[in-house]
Amino acid sequence: MKRSEVNRVIAASAAAFADRSIYLPPFASWSPAEWARRGSDVLEILEAGLGWDVVEWKPGRFDEHGLVLLTLRNVAHPDARGRTDGYAEKLLHIRRDQQTPIHCHLQKMEDIINRGGGRLIVELLADPDVPGKPWALVNGRTVRAVTDREVIVLTPGESITLIPGVRHAFHASGDDVVAGEVSTYNDDRVDNHFVEPIERFPDLEEDTDPARLIVADYPELIDSIKRRTRS
Repeated sequence: MKRSEVNRVIAASAAAFADRSIYLPPFASWSPAEWARRGSDVLEILEAGLGWDVVEWKPGRFDEHGLVLLTLRNVAHPDARGRTDGYAEKLLHIRRDQQTPIHCHLQKMEDIINRGGGRLIVELLADPDVPGKPWALVNGRTVRAVTDREVIVLTPGESITLIPGVRHAFHASGDDVVAGEVSTYNDDRVDNHFVEPIERFPDLEEDTDPARLIVADYPELIDSIKRRTRS
């Protein structure tokens, strides 16, 4: 994915959030120079993975198989047994007809809320290893998969709760969708499991300077800040 396209889609998503009167945290508008200038003061934000995330599931096909996310919160709280508890919140800009791949999370429980725009189509896939268990809560009511594929249509204001292990995919229909995600602590590096092997973070072609950093840029910046702190 070209950096110029990353810049373009982030600007478009920021505008989509503004159109819904969703106010973004200060770091959503920081330039790369501003991140670097703040140094160790922003390490906690960087290490939590807060900020812009651009995904292109199939190279060169962002408009069909892409997604822009903004992580607002991602708080880890290790419990006495060594498990990570906590919570996370994200904003998603799902363009009309963009399709996410079929995937699940083994640890994360999540609510996906249609905050405005078109319809959000969520497809749940049957899993023979969990017969009879509820797939999800839709607007607070339990839904069970009665066929191999259960399709849930969420209009603005409606939501779905997905328990760990439930395979799902979603896309926007009729118009772009601005969605919210509220979940338990989220580590995308290890907790995304796709039916087909997919790279979670895109390879970037640096055809221009970044207007905003994305989470894939963070490791290099974190290393740079820590080196400066030690020196």
